[in-house]
Amino acid sequence: MVAGRTGIFGYFHHEPFRMNTLRLARLLPSIALSLASIAGSLAQCTNTSHYPNGTIIPDAGGAVTTITTCNWQTEYAEITSIVAGAAYQFTIADGSFITVHQGTYDGAVLGYGLSPLTVVAATNADLFSHWNTNSSCGTAGNCLTTTVQRFLDCIPPTVSYSTESDCTNNEFSVSVLVSDTGDASALAFAYTVNGGNLTVQSGIGLGFHTLGPFPLGAVIDLTVVHGDNSDCNVVINSITSAPCVIESCGPDIYTHCYGNSETYVVHYAGNSTYPLSLSFNSGSVSASGNDMLVIHDGLLVTDPVLFSGVGNAGNLTGVAVVSTNADHALTLTMTSNSSFSCADGGVSPEWNYTVGCLDCSPPEASAGAVITNCDLQHFTVDVDITAIGTDPNVEIANNVGVAATFASAPGTYTAGPFPLGSPVIITLVNDQNSLCNVPIGTFMNGFCAAEVICGGSPVTGTYCYQNSDHQTWLYQNTSSQPLALVFSAGSIENVAFDHLTMYDGTDNTAPILWQHALGSTENLAGLAVVSTGSAMFMEMTSDNSISCADGNISGWIWTVGCLDCTNPTATFNVIPDCLHHRYSIDVHVTSLGSSPDLRLATSWSPDTLDGVGLGSMIIGPAPVGGSVHITLLNSQNPLCRIHSPDLSFPFDSCTTIACEPLAVEYCYANADTVWFVYRSGTSLPITLAFDQGELLPNDNLLLYNGPDTTAQLVFAGNLGGQVGGLVLTSNNPGNALTLLVASDASGSCATGEASPALHWTVGCGLVGIQDQEENGPLVYPDPASTELHVRWPTSQGAIVLMEIFDMIGRSLLVDRSDTNWADGRTIDITRLEAGNYMIRIATAAASRTEHILIVR
Repeated sequence: MVAGRTGIFGYFHHEPFRMNTLRLARLLPSIALSLASIAGSLAQCTNTSHYPNGTIIPDAGGAVTTITTCNWQTEYAEITSIVAGAAYQFTIADGSFITVHQGTYDGAVLGYGLSPLTVVAATNADLFSHWNTNSSCGTAGNCLTTTVQRFLDCIPPTVSYSTESDCTNNEFSVSVLVSDTGDASALAFAYTVNGGNLTVQSGIGLGFHTLGPFPLGAVIDLTVVHGDNSDCNVVINSITSAPCVIESCGPDIYTHCYGNSETYVVHYAGNSTYPLSLSFNSGSVSASGNDMLVIHDGLLVTDPVLFSGVGNAGNLTGVAVVSTNADHALTLTMTSNSSFSCADGGVSPEWNYTVGCLDCSPPEASAGAVITNCDLQHFTVDVDITAIGTDPNVEIANNVGVAATFASAPGTYTAGPFPLGSPVIITLVNDQNSLCNVPIGTFMNGFCAAEVICGGSPVTGTYCYQNSDHQTWLYQNTSSQPLALVFSAGSIENVAFDHLTMYDGTDNTAPILWQHALGSTENLAGLAVVSTGSAMFMEMTSDNSISCADGNISGWIWTVGCLDCTNPTATFNVIPDCLHHRYSIDVHVTSLGSSPDLRLATSWSPDTLDGVGLGSMIIGPAPVGGSVHITLLNSQNPLCRIHSPDLSFPFDSCTTIACEPLAVEYCYANADTVWFVYRSGTSLPITLAFDQGELLPNDNLLLYNGPDTTAQLVFAGNLGGQVGGLVLTSNNPGNALTLLVASDASGSCATGEASPALHWTVGCGLVGIQDQEENGPLVYPDPASTELHVRWPTSQGAIVLMEIFDMIGRSLLVDRSDTNWADGRTIDITRLEAGNYMIRIATAAASRTEHILIVR
């Protein structure tokens, strides 16, 4: 196997504007299957590259033998163990041209023609099958499957086929010509469409037979069945339509996001007398070269190549070709390998390209001098225009919003002025046809320092770095005060590929203040670097892939100002509130620095608090487990600031270890949501049992089988208002339970409407509860289907209330009686739907609530 040979033969079709039948005829020559039908019209070919190495032995029983799954159409294969006088059939997956020599690779020619090709061995010497794209011995480097088959004791039929596309209706037909039936007494066609069900058509005789129509792009596998001997069946696989030609003068914009193992072939033709232009506005392919783009000068994939490659390290932006053929046609092809494509996110952005007739003449120009004015902090670019083209008023446009310059005659024109530090793309725009736009290039000022005025506004910088980039920035202030550079946005790739360094001086020989050192992409937002003197130098470099320009790295935004201020000071303390599952931050400002007041910003809110003075304030609350970062900024110069550490209060800090029995009482308030999280701290499960407690309507308990609300919710409701007897035992690896009490604003325990207060016990085992279970009611079976059986031996003579609730606390079934509970009572549950329920059984002296599951 030759390394790097991958690919799948196929087409992705585009809706045509109009079908040109003459061009389609060029794409679909009849594929002859016998030497007799092509003798005299095709040439003989001899290749010199042997692949696969060694020899191939055909199956002696007549089965099809695969030579290789990756022959190129520049190679030949050697077939041995030949039987003199036997017939051998050779195929190549795309139905292209085959020449068979015997004896040596350049020996006597037994036959030649389009696949499948059948020859009769003159001797028992080895056969050599040569693979080419056409009868002119064309070559190509795509992986194609090749086969050989020995025919036994029969003569196969001679057939050929052609396809005809109906692009208007998105379908095609296959015309099969039977020119000889061989020695078969009867023939039949057996075929599948896209690997589907087999269709059989019998009674096939000499002449033409039409199959279809089939959807464009469908793959037809056809067997011509020899009625007497299947060894002489003729198999023709992978019959499909050729792509339709898209005819238009446009200009039209096309997009495509290619996938893995995809062959993309599309044909364009102009419908005028002008050449056809194709230019990429944006788009990428894998920089490795495995997904190479090829553009041919014509309608065929064998036509001359105008472009072949991966653009600028995978970036196709700017790739442009113009047809030179009489059809004014272009064919775009690309075969991708099995990984790293646009579809799987490994390559971006998707393709965006323009196709149209070049019914214009572009201007001709070159870039002149770049003139930098450090005093005015701008630069200009001279553009030398030698020809205007067909647009009488050419626009010298830019991408940074500066007013364009217009040219109506050849000469030197000035573009700009542009602000220092901004890379500018200059383009000559033909307003009549964008295909005649001419890119001049990307320009940036000559090097000079950006001046920072102390006491004035900070200088803002932005940059979107490119592949294979190198940029420098120098900042100097008007006094001796330090400079502070603060990033508000941006990132940079792994330090193994891209680099960013700040120096404490005027060039890269000064001491390093900060340097990108992460072995992963680094977020620059929040980075603050302070010089010791009045100058700071910043330098970056990048490798040839993964950058801001190709959409993989976020753009940079930063400010530089004089540090003519003093930082504030403060302390930050966490104030937990486990009951409500949150915490707050006590911010104590001990010094305002050189500012009359401060501005406070937090990481969880875009809002800021102005006018902050000395003393303490409470910020929050924030949810338990979340992280908070607080910044205090000088209100006059935000470069002077103080950052808190990352503040948080972990989930586990609000967990109570309660293996030893713990009694809890809680009198809930209006509009209350409170948390109680318990863990046994051992390998034993933990049990939570309610002794008493009233909940008003719309006030509920929520019980979770785990350490937080992401665990399974096993109960939600209020059991009709009385929760005494509700018991839950943990069933999770952490032996944890979470209880939430949630109320509305219309009455509570705290305001006197609900009494008594909630009271529960939590712990491992809970001996008292176990005793209660021994003397308490027995409910079975669980799960139940149509009936529940309840037995309570100690309830003899007492009035027993049995009530079943759904998981949101609604009472669905009630049974009240003073008989049969001791001996056992049967409850009909057929009217309840399958699901989880709670059953409460109570007397005046005791109450018990359990979970049950109803199944159907």
